[in-house]
Amino acid sequence: MNIQQLDLTIPQRHLMEIFADEKYHDNYGNKRIHALLTYMRSLLAESGYASPSLDMLLDGQASPLDFESFYIKTVRHEVARIRDGKDWEEHAVPPQELSLQKYKKALGRFFPRIFLDLFPKPVKTVNPSTNLLAAWEMGYGQKIRWDELTNVKNDDLKAIMLIIYNYIWVCVNRFPSFYQMFLSSWTHYLLTHEWPDNEAFFKEKWLQEEGFRKSCQQTLEYALEENRRLQNALGGRYITVMEAARAVLEKIYGRDSIDKEADAWRKRVTDGKFDLGTPIEGRQGRKFYPVENIISAFQATNQEMITDEDIAHAIDSRSRLKTKLKQ
Repeated sequence: MNIQQLDLTIPQRHLMEIFADEKYHDNYGNKRIHALLTYMRSLLAESGYASPSLDMLLDGQASPLDFESFYIKTVRHEVARIRDGKDWEEHAVPPQELSLQKYKKALGRFFPRIFLDLFPKPVKTVNPSTNLLAAWEMGYGQKIRWDELTNVKNDDLKAIMLIIYNYIWVCVNRFPSFYQMFLSSWTHYLLTHEWPDNEAFFKEKWLQEEGFRKSCQQTLEYALEENRRLQNALGGRYITVMEAARAVLEKIYGRDSIDKEADAWRKRVTDGKFDLGTPIEGRQGRKFYPVENIISAFQATNQEMITDEDIAHAIDSRSRLKTKLKQ
């Protein structure tokens, strides 16, 4: 079935045209993101919904964002939740006061890669109109998605919005497994919605599946290789089960009042008869386990909306070297 034969009104065609059009290609997808968000705004208007922040962002009326405040707030938050925070406290100052080396080091540790690529030197403000992805990560995404569009009840519209949100997430973070998750959700959307001439479409789709599966398999193999490298890099680091639970949940909720949830996850891990490795006993009888074993156990018992990569990153950030454990 030729895409040109599809009814112009169906969302599938509009989205495919935006994803396929080469004129939207640039390093960090501002053009394509703008096109996707513009289309999302048109669908919201048709359904009687509005997002003032989205309108300002797309119309070039959004105020410049304070990069200094965002940088300091992010670094302070990360420093407060990691065990080696004192080693990073000096980075929680206006980036202009740091050497370029220290500034880049902090960006690489605490921020998505996009910030190091877009702002290799400190800046005071960020123009949202020309940095849609950075603006989304600096608070606009939270404001649009959670503060203004949580009231959308239309399931079809919510599915399209989720595809666009996931695509933005992929562009900001650029992790291999995120690409696979996006491809899976996008393909699921295409295969579970009505099309004109469904039979012809699915016959053609079936013929294309072999190439798609190979592409996904290559992405998965890359992700597994990255995980293997991470596991090798984690040798010699230890953490308690409770500390790991807190680290992961703080990554999700960004708050400290998570005792109940953390204890529930701790029990899932300790009751799951996982091989946590040989513990090292610290003060007050606390048992520290090899971090790679803890990561595997938490990934296996994950019931939250968080990826394996984020679990690994959260736990590794809170873990300690064996040589630094006070026994």
